[in-house]
Amino acid sequence: MEYFNRLKSNIHSVAAQVTDTVTQALPGNPIFREYECHELVASAGPGHAWKIFRGTKNSNKQAVSIWLFDKKYCEKWPRQDKEAFPEFLKRGISQLTRLRHPRLLIVEHSLEESRDTFAFCTEPVFASLSNIFGDDNNSQGTFKNEDLKLEDIEIRHGLFQLGEALAFLHNDAKLLHGNICPSSIIISEKGAWKLAAFDFCILGTPNANGQ
Repeated sequence: MEYFNRLKSNIHSVAAQVTDTVTQALPGNPIFREYECHELVASAGPGHAWKIFRGTKNSNKQAVSIWLFDKKYCEKWPRQDKEAFPEFLKRGISQLTRLRHPRLLIVEHSLEESRDTFAFCTEPVFASLSNIFGDDNNSQGTFKNEDLKLEDIEIRHGLFQLGEALAFLHNDAKLLHGNICPSSIIISEKGAWKLAAFDFCILGTPNANGQ
């Protein structure tokens, strides 16, 4: 945990220096009537399509993470893909919002949509696991040149937490995540590994034993 806290401090120092055009995307999305958006801290989800910002709720100053998807992200894609991808993202957030478990990322404010963006809020996030592994795509270089190697005990504990998340999904919710990968695994501000990005989640099919 000492290593994680030191790492978090270094990343936050870099994030505070990152400039971004997010303020140009904020007007029009209803979520920003209730939340104030601060610096970019991470990215996650399919293709790291979601930018993750530090945020606070206006009414009580509660710390949150604000997830923002700019629809321009896929504007140059083929028409069919460009129309389908945002729908996958919307479905994933809807599914995550309904599910409640300590090992799943907690949604604090459900998805809001404007002409140009999607946005929702979660518990405070440090990074996606893929960011930790060095992929800073769509995070404006927040993790560039940082030594992000996790210690063995952190990896073991994280995998145990991920196993608990999957056990809940398979045994209780009867769901298959469909996209377990580093960009779908979120490390919270407290250092917990949490599952997110339910964009390709499907209902599990029972076997002959009903399991």
